[in-house]
Amino acid sequence: MKINNRAQNLIRLILLILTLTAVYILSDKILLLKNRDGTEQFRSFYLQKKNTVDVLFVGNSHSYCHINPGILWTDYGISSFDLGGAEQTPSLSYYYIKEALKTQRPKVVCLDISFIDTSAHEYIRPEFLITNILGMRYNENRWLALKDNVKEGDLKNYILPLGITHGRYAELTRSDFVSEYKTAGFKGFYGKERIEAFTPPEGINNTERLPLTDKEEKDLKRIIDLLKSEDIPLFLMVTPYIVDAESQAKFNTVFDMADECGVSWTDLNQLSGEMQLDYDTDFAEEDHLNRSGSTKLSFFLGKMLKEKYALSDHRGDPAFSSWDQDAERAKQEFAASYMKSIEDTDTFFDLFLNGRGTSDFPESHYTGNPKDYVLFVQLYDDPDEMAANILDDLASIGIKAPVKGRKYMIDGKECVYSTDDTRFRTAFSSKRDDLVFGAEEVSFEGETDYKTRVRIGSEVHSIPKMDTRIVIYDKVLNRVVSEISIDSSGNLSVSEDQS
Repeated sequence: MKINNRAQNLIRLILLILTLTAVYILSDKILLLKNRDGTEQFRSFYLQKKNTVDVLFVGNSHSYCHINPGILWTDYGISSFDLGGAEQTPSLSYYYIKEALKTQRPKVVCLDISFIDTSAHEYIRPEFLITNILGMRYNENRWLALKDNVKEGDLKNYILPLGITHGRYAELTRSDFVSEYKTAGFKGFYGKERIEAFTPPEGINNTERLPLTDKEEKDLKRIIDLLKSEDIPLFLMVTPYIVDAESQAKFNTVFDMADECGVSWTDLNQLSGEMQLDYDTDFAEEDHLNRSGSTKLSFFLGKMLKEKYALSDHRGDPAFSSWDQDAERAKQEFAASYMKSIEDTDTFFDLFLNGRGTSDFPESHYTGNPKDYVLFVQLYDDPDEMAANILDDLASIGIKAPVKGRKYMIDGKECVYSTDDTRFRTAFSSKRDDLVFGAEEVSFEGETDYKTRVRIGSEVHSIPKMDTRIVIYDKVLNRVVSEISIDSSGNLSVSEDQS
C-alpha cells in the first residue's frame, strides 16, 4: 500500500512539474516581446528551410532597416535574410553567425560594421540586449552571448526571460497570440517610413585611423576566423547613414584589418551617388534610410553581390517559394507608403486597377497587387454633380451606377456588396482578420443616428457622411493602409483616422 501511495505521489509530482513547465513555456511565448529589432528576426529565421539562405546579413539595425530581401529577390532572385539586432555588438554578431550556421550554409555573410560606432561601451544597454537575445533558442550560443554582454552580477536577471517580461500581462494584444511576422515568409526587413532631409556627411572624407577597443578587435577577428574555418566568404560593409569623422576613422581601421586578413569590404557611404541616393528624400533619420532609400541601396547592393559571388537566381524554384511571399509583402508595403503621397484620383485608382504608381526609380517596386485590397466605400455626393473622371474611376472598380448614400465593398476590382440600408451589416474574412462593415447606433443629445464603420477586432474606422470616403484594407499586410476622401470636383485628400 505504501509503495502504491509513493508511486501515485511520484506520478502526481511528475504531472505537476510537466504542467508547470508547459505553463511556463506557453507564458514565455505569449509574453515574449514581439518586435522587429531582433526578436522576430530570429524567430522567423528558425522557420527557414535548411540551406536556402544564400546571403546572410548580420549587424545592428542598419542590417535590417537598410537591406530589403524582397528587392534582392524581385530583381535578382537572391535568397537573403536580415538577421540583425538593435545596437548589436560585434560579440553578439559572432554568436548570431554561429547560431545561423547550424541550419544555413550561406554563399556569403554580409556584416554591417556600423556597430563600431556604438560598441565602444563594455556592455550593451539592457533594453537592446533583450531584443538581441530573447528570439534565440535556449542553447550554448545564447548562454555565451549573455555571458559576453552582461555584467556578471546581472547575468541571473536574463537567464529566465519571464523575469524580464512578466510585467507585460496588462499590455498583451492580439499580436502576442498571432504574430504576422513569425513565418518563413518574413525575411527580417523593417522599413522606416519617415522622411527627413540632410546634407551629405563630411565625415566620410576623413582618411585618418582611430584604434578599436581590444574587445572590438577580438570579436571581429573571431568572426573572420569562424567564417574562414567554415570556408564561407565574409563581406564587410557600412551602409549609408550620416556618419561623423570619428566613426569614419574607426571604419578605416576595420578596412585595413580586412585587407590584412584577405576579407572583402565596401563603404557604401562613398557610393551614394552611384546608387542615386537623395539626401533630401531617402533618409528617415540620421542613422537610418527610409523605405525609398533602402530600396535604392538594396537594388544597388544586390547587383554588386550577384556579380561578386556568382549567386544563383532561385526565382521559380518551389523550394524558395517563401521569398515570393516576402517580395509580395515588400511591394504591398511600398504601395502603402506610396499611397500617402498620392494627391490626385487618377493616380490613386491606377494603383488599384493596374498595380502601379508613378516614380522615376525603380518603378517596379512601387507596385501593389489589386487583388490584395478590400475597399470599403461610402458615397455621399450626388453622382449628377460628380466630375466625369470620378464617375469613370468608380466604374473601373465595379461601382457602375453610383447612388448617393450607398455603401459598397470592393474586393480586388469587383463590387461584392452594396446597400442603401441605413442599418446594415456585412462581413469579410481575410487570411487573418474578420472585418465587419456596417452601421452602428450612436446617440447624441437625445438624437439617434447610425454611423458607418469598418471594425477589425477592437480597431474601428468610422466613415463620416461627407464626400466619397474609402477605407483601404490590405489583405497581405493585414491592416488598413489608407483612408481617403474624394469630393465631387475630384479633389483627393488623406482622411484623418476616425477610429
